[in-house]
Amino acid sequence: MTTILDVIDNFFYRDDDIRAMPASRILELGDEVRKFTSSNNPTERLHEDVQYLGGWPSADSLRIGSGVVRSSLLFTEQILVKDQIADWFSNEARLNDQYLSSAPGWYLPGEGPKIAETRAFLARVVPALREARPLIEGGIMVLAPMEIQYHQQHDDIERLRDELADSLLTDPVALARRFSPEDLAKHDGERGMFVFAGGAWEKQTRKTFLDALTYFSREYVSANAYGSTYCAPFEYEQFVCREGLGTKTTKSDLVRECLIRSDLPVFSGLTSQKLSRIHNDDSFGEFRRQLYEIYSGAPVEATKEEFEAYLHEQEQVLLRPILDDARKEADRGLLSKMGLSLRENSFQILAGIGIGAATGSMIPPVISGLAAAADHFTNGERHRRNRTSWTALVNHSASLEEEMPAAERCVGTFNAPARADHDHPWGIPRKPTNSVLVTRGTIHANWFPPFPLATIEDGVDGYRQGPYRPCPCGSIRRYKFCCQEVDRAFGISR
Repeated sequence: MTTILDVIDNFFYRDDDIRAMPASRILELGDEVRKFTSSNNPTERLHEDVQYLGGWPSADSLRIGSGVVRSSLLFTEQILVKDQIADWFSNEARLNDQYLSSAPGWYLPGEGPKIAETRAFLARVVPALREARPLIEGGIMVLAPMEIQYHQQHDDIERLRDELADSLLTDPVALARRFSPEDLAKHDGERGMFVFAGGAWEKQTRKTFLDALTYFSREYVSANAYGSTYCAPFEYEQFVCREGLGTKTTKSDLVRECLIRSDLPVFSGLTSQKLSRIHNDDSFGEFRRQLYEIYSGAPVEATKEEFEAYLHEQEQVLLRPILDDARKEADRGLLSKMGLSLRENSFQILAGIGIGAATGSMIPPVISGLAAAADHFTNGERHRRNRTSWTALVNHSASLEEEMPAAERCVGTFNAPARADHDHPWGIPRKPTNSVLVTRGTIHANWFPPFPLATIEDGVDGYRQGPYRPCPCGSIRRYKFCCQEVDRAFGISR
């Protein structure tokens, strides 16, 4: 089945040097990507037990680090991630709400094609896409466009955002004592980096959390639209799942938290090639099958004591022996021979599971007003079985920097902690100010900075101005043979 990887392979078969490609050729790639996206249906490649990496890992899923998130793929049947190339060239992106710091994509109204940014983006993403080839071709990782979902699901996204806000933001300043601005992602390119002025504490704090809830809702609703389960690796998104979604299911759905207390190992040296080789190893494949059965058969409507007793018994009998075998393999078996070793860190899996009691259908618990979207997984008679509403990777010590090494920390212009209970926990001045302050944060910008201008040795030809100057898009071509034709077509003068 064709994937975006096939589009890239076919397009670059004869000109792999992105810096040597003229601008017109880059726009041709965009046409090919949009043509593929319009006819591609990612759900045809999805299994029933597919999970979406939420809360930022999917923003750069092709370059996640060798930490908890990557190791968790061994315990996950299949993952759904954003197709970054499809989203970059998507025309729907311009119809969605964007920040000034958001990725510009291939085109900005009023500015024209963003050739320099697109060239830098492709130079970073295409090699990462090829490195992930074993996972993509093995069906372990499925890439799907998200900008089109954000546009189509706009009303449901706003509805969920508002319902979560009603539940979680009764006292936004108090919630700010639990989470720092760095914990809050507002789009694929930024966590933190919020701008504040003095005064209006509750209004500014609420707006900040609303931005983060909008980002969460976009991912959660879009993941459900593809029939996948949202997975939260980090604390804030886990909080929204547990305390927000848990209160917003319909009355016909009963959602229970299911914590697998076994410590799942984190491996070092786990490349895409090695991960694909051992993903269907007897130990990991059997673990995933048994975990699915535990979730599916859990007595959701039982008492808390009966529910906990069921989980404990099933975990001891079905999962612990498998994990013990996997650790032995890492110490002296096949995994050790492949160069993998156990790290000191570990993690556990938490899930919200429930059943649509009114219909008996295998659907995620439905958010009020949000249409269920997994019907393509079931045919004929539907059985009364549980399905996960969300999952989370918990009780680990992994940092954002370890999980997403390509992201960059930013200091901001103020990091003042609250000095007393009556101070704002984020250090926002109590009284209005004439200046603004920026919080610390992390940025992920695989399109920035663009390539520098190609160097032309003095005395070779002397052309540093006019049509024969180095092209400002960062290619190794002259402007006349790179961007001039595109600029004329879009009415750009430079």
